This record gives sequence, C-alpha cells and structure tokens, in this order.
Amino acid sequence: MKNTDDPTDHDPLGLDYYFSHFEEPYYVPALLWKAMEEMRYGDIQIVWGMMIADVRFRRKESSRALKHFFRSRKLKLAEMLAKKEG
Repeated sequence: MKNTDDPTDHDPLGLDYYFSHFEEPYYVPALLWKAMEEMRYGDIQIVWGMMIADVRFRRKESSRALKHFFRSRKLKLAEMLAKKEG
C-alpha cells in the first residue's frame, strides 16, 4: 500500500492493485491515462481525443504506453509476486 509520507510514490494504490488488472481482458482508462502521463505526452487530452477518433492510433499508443508503464515496475512486481508465492 502507499506510503502517504512519501510524495514521490507513483503507485498510490500499491502494486497489488496492478495484479488484478493482469487478469482482466481490458484496461482501465485511468490506468492508461497514468501511463500516458509517465510517457510525458505534450497534451494528453489531445492525444486522448486522437485515440478516440482513430482505432489504429489508439491500439498503437495505448500498447506503447502500457508496456512502458509496466516495464518500469517490472522488478518491483516480480519481487512482490515472489513474496506471495514464497
């Protein structure tokens, strides 16, 4: 869970929260928005609008942003999974 004393914590719901999303056949729009924020798009609202208008663009950019998002947490997620199984 989040350490509320640490303002640099980028995972306010804790890493456990992300495991639940791996089991779902869809992604949560708020998770995609957060991933896009981390990718540092200039104006996320414009990119979001482009994603709504163009399915191919949406698939490409959402995949790119979500991959980056989870890869940046890969080690922490693997450590947490190992603790749960061990």
